[in-house]
Amino acid sequence: MKKIVIIAMIIGAVLLLLPPVVGSQAQSRIEASAAAWSEVSGGYLEVAVEDYDKGWFASSAKLRFRFTDAYIEANPLFQADTADGRPLAEIFAEGLTQDIDIAHGPIILGQHTGLGLGEVVSIWDGGDEPELKRLLEQTGNDYFVRSAVTLGLTGAGDIVVDAPPFTLQAPADDVEQIVFAGAEATGTVDVATSHIVMTGQMNGFSVTGSDGEAVVERTRIDIDMAYPETDPYGLGGGEVVIDRIVALSESQTAIDLQQAKFGFNSNKDDDNKVSMDITYAVDAIKGADMDLKDLNITFGMGQLDAGALREIQTLSAGATPEASDPLAVMNVYREPIYDLLAGGMTMHFDPLRFNYDSQAFDAKLNVATKPGNLPEKAAFTLDNPLIFMNLFAITADLSINENLAMELAVPQLKEQLAAGVPEGTEVSDTELEDMARAQAPMMLGALVGQGLIVDEGANYRVSATYDNGALMVNGTPMPLGALMGGG
Repeated sequence: MKKIVIIAMIIGAVLLLLPPVVGSQAQSRIEASAAAWSEVSGGYLEVAVEDYDKGWFASSAKLRFRFTDAYIEANPLFQADTADGRPLAEIFAEGLTQDIDIAHGPIILGQHTGLGLGEVVSIWDGGDEPELKRLLEQTGNDYFVRSAVTLGLTGAGDIVVDAPPFTLQAPADDVEQIVFAGAEATGTVDVATSHIVMTGQMNGFSVTGSDGEAVVERTRIDIDMAYPETDPYGLGGGEVVIDRIVALSESQTAIDLQQAKFGFNSNKDDDNKVSMDITYAVDAIKGADMDLKDLNITFGMGQLDAGALREIQTLSAGATPEASDPLAVMNVYREPIYDLLAGGMTMHFDPLRFNYDSQAFDAKLNVATKPGNLPEKAAFTLDNPLIFMNLFAITADLSINENLAMELAVPQLKEQLAAGVPEGTEVSDTELEDMARAQAPMMLGALVGQGLIVDEGANYRVSATYDNGALMVNGTPMPLGALMGGG
């Protein structure tokens, strides 16, 4: 019996003494996570932990999210003032804050109860910004967004996020009503691998003004990303889908966008090379002068050296030259850019397609690096275009509806015709439009005659390759000077 009592006392003592130990670990993990997220932002965003108040069974702190000083100083948008004379740079330098409450394990007594490392509840209620505080009061809610992360004993746990619905009446002079239908998300997290899986949705949002209304219908989000120390740029993928965005004026539908999708994906192969793709897709965009359907644009990069990506991220987090000197900015990344090229990086737009007024446009572009044509790293410079002349192999294919090609040619011809109008002569825009439309068929016919485009009846087609300084268009060698007006 005495043994049982002693064991019970030992267990009780351990459970009593463990919370502050776990609390110290929690503080270290939160501070490390804030630093990691600051690094992932590429030097634009800074996340800091402030006012950490560590208790025995629970702690509290404040997270501050702000743009970095270097980013604010380099961005001209932040150099203006607000309507009341407060510098924007000052506002963005202060950033936004949110409170967090931490319940220490191994016995969690927080929003949830059970065994685990702890629970972190984050509430954004406007923080230190008085205008946001006043706005929250008008909603009648206690917070804008709340999230809870509960970690088990292995460091893996659950995430729950919610944003309550609200309606605001006349929040500004030109806004009559704002309606937010609420949002929620759930997911899992593994602290050891920084692996996050989330799924959720925003239920809807609308703004009504004196001259119309804008509505964003349901928005869904799915994310499965990992940010391990070896790959802080992130590996995995995700998708955001907006069911519909409608902007209405008093007399007509200004824009109606249906099923807009944004997707991204990145992975790393056994050779330590990273590939990534970004896809934009829209089922339909309709407006007063627009009828666009089946838009699909995918941009991708492959054979990316993982070490070079980490180096670029590290350099981005540091101070950079003034943005007014693009070459100086690029030269900061000279060595990792060389490593990316030496690794045989590729790029592609495939597909790039849409239907405009039922007229099809379909194109693709592929670029492959030729590492064998690179000079030694010491001789590599970004301001010598001759280095890049033989560095890439490019293939491009384009198919475009004949009528759409005509429409795209008209603005270019109008610009040329306007430039040729003698000084003192008045020519109306309508007259320029009529002349351009009359000349467009002749211009396209001339391009067909030169072999630059192929007439396939309903469509025009162009296939081109560029390799080792030689350009082929539709199977015919084409001097670069001819295309540049040199012959």
